[in-house]
Amino acid sequence: MNLLEFADFQAAKRWKRFVYLTENQPNFEKGLHPFRLSITFDKMTVSAVVDVGGLFFRRGENYATISAIRRIDCKPCILGDILEIVCKNGEKYIFVAQE
Repeated sequence: MNLLEFADFQAAKRWKRFVYLTENQPNFEKGLHPFRLSITFDKMTVSAVVDVGGLFFRRGENYATISAIRRIDCKPCILGDILEIVCKNGEKYIFVAQE
């Protein structure tokens, strides 16, 4: 779905946690990785403004933003909903959205 469709979709959800793990990312290769990251956000704001919109994650002073989004795919999983965010340059980011 595009960003505008996702804004409507997420408004009906009751997500309270958004988890980003380096191990979940498409470019993560198995083997030795000296740096791994697990970060949890408790708020997500969707801005569907053309060319400047994006997703804004926040928890206290910690934040992450993703812009230039082409589409967002949402798949249910036992851990929550898997959000695969595909940017216009082809890069992908995966978050787990939980109630």
